[in-house]
Amino acid sequence: MTGTAKRRLHGVVGASIAGLALLGLGMEFCSPHRYPSEPPKPPPREAKVPDSTNWQPTATEEQESAAQRHLAAARTHADAKDLTATITELDAIIEKAPNSSLGPNAMYQKGIAYNALGEHRKALDTWRELQTAYPDHRLSIRAERRIGKATYALFRQERVTKRPRQAYNG
Repeated sequence: MTGTAKRRLHGVVGASIAGLALLGLGMEFCSPHRYPSEPPKPPPREAKVPDSTNWQPTATEEQESAAQRHLAAARTHADAKDLTATITELDAIIEKAPNSSLGPNAMYQKGIAYNALGEHRKALDTWRELQTAYPDHRLSIRAERRIGKATYALFRQERVTKRPRQAYNG
């Protein structure tokens, strides 16, 4: 396009903008910018994990203190990278004080320990049990994400252990 053609085009565009302004349509209607000076604010996002839940612990003080002791032992074993002993301590919390404030957390952490050991199926079962036992707890929502990741890891693990042709045929 030559310089004269560009000037003519700009003149036509300028004249049409001026004509629209005379009609009272305003510059925002035919502004060369697609958006106003400030972009619109996005709607507020909903929290994926609610801060408060409907679940309330109903354990006695003795059960809570026993759960605290087992949790301290589980953390010690986890720091030492002894995940099987960690799982044993978390099982003790789940069996002795399932309605304590640490019951859902113990199930969630048990699933994480199984997943770290590479036992994805046991991790899936643990997180699904958490969702069934404590559907209103906030960790049930987090377990859903973990279930998705563990399912994918299990799929990849099974695909690698089978011969390539069997992986696609089931």
